[in-house]
Amino acid sequence: MGVTTMIVSESITTREKILDAAVVLFSRSGYCRVSMRDIAKEVGIKAASIYNHFSSKSDILQNLFDYYAVQRKKHAPALDELLFLAETAPSATVLSRLVYHYPPELVDRMDRILIIAGQELCSNEGGEQFLRENLYDATLDILVPVLNRLVELEKIEPVNVWDFSLLLTYFDISAALLNLTTMRSNLEQWQSCLTLLFTLIKSKDST
Repeated sequence: MGVTTMIVSESITTREKILDAAVVLFSRSGYCRVSMRDIAKEVGIKAASIYNHFSSKSDILQNLFDYYAVQRKKHAPALDELLFLAETAPSATVLSRLVYHYPPELVDRMDRILIIAGQELCSNEGGEQFLRENLYDATLDILVPVLNRLVELEKIEPVNVWDFSLLLTYFDISAALLNLTTMRSNLEQWQSCLTLLFTLIKSKDST
């Protein structure tokens, strides 16, 4: 996979090329096994040139984690809109809005960053903190108020939101792993699987 496949731009910067190369190499070989020299070789620059853009390899990793956090927040459903919808629409409509996806050009990078974080679970606390904040906690931030409100309105049966959020976290990580193999799912399959997960939440209202 070439480094220019991750960001579609005619004027891609050296900094972006470094991040593109790093996310591919880290996810493929493991963060600890990739050197700054490896990244530089993939980009086609001298290793010393990387330090004009990043202070260290860990700085590159943190930039990738920050990128994921920004993109996830940007593309997540708006909580205030979901809460308003909970008051005015059937539960099935509200739940369907919880199933969202990233634009195609972001999917590969987002998947690879998840895989890198998963690999780092065993070597340092950074990977665990990243996954907890940007998958589990981020999911809870939306699901807790929305599902609890639907329960209060008697539109759905009571649900253990924390366990359901953990289930969605498992799904995201597993999907990221599979998407880098020949078992990659297309957008329709991914949305269908998520929709199926949400059928575990039983509606009480008429839909």
